[in-house]
Amino acid sequence: MQRETTTYNGCKFHRYPDAKRESDRRYFKGWVEIEGKWTKITLHRYMWLVERGPIPEGYHVHHVDGDYSNNTIDNLALLSAGEHESLHSENASEDVKKKRTQALRDNSDKAAEWHHSEEGRKWHSQNSKKQMAEREFKTYTCQCCGKEFRSRSIQGGKFCGNSCKSKWRRDQGLDNVERVCAECGSKFVVNRYSKQKYCSRSCASKHRRSLRGV
Repeated sequence: MQRETTTYNGCKFHRYPDAKRESDRRYFKGWVEIEGKWTKITLHRYMWLVERGPIPEGYHVHHVDGDYSNNTIDNLALLSAGEHESLHSENASEDVKKKRTQALRDNSDKAAEWHHSEEGRKWHSQNSKKQMAEREFKTYTCQCCGKEFRSRSIQGGKFCGNSCKSKWRRDQGLDNVERVCAECGSKFVVNRYSKQKYCSRSCASKHRRSLRGV
């Protein structure tokens, strides 16, 4: 079966264009850790949780332009279940649907502009701090060093600190890139954040000697 995959916030999401179930054809879905519990969730709902906050009970996250693959936060809108069902109602005429979609798009554009404004950024900062303060601490085990630590993260704690997170990524080779040695021309693999230009110490030494004319 054909599968499409996308990655967001370090998590993989899949959808299946040939699946029998409509939701499997439409939506990218994946398993994420939220408050210490692994949960299967659609990409657009998870994106809203991460970037906008909790979804009130009885509310849906709607794709404004009707393209279920366009999972950008500015293309998402929070609607009550009734509003969402009304928007997708088969009884509505195409003209009504277009007007509703255009209204949502206009509102979404205005919302995006506000969220990027100084006032919007200030609101997000305050809201984020408020939500964080209200969350309970939970105990997790660092995937790198194995030590236990406490965190309020909505995504679930994976690492006790940035140093362990960076070490884990280096060990997994997630940030590796291929470069060409500035001395011998051989290809070598190195972390993309490294300033290394040579494939080995011998090549680095040889280059330094050449600069001294030795």
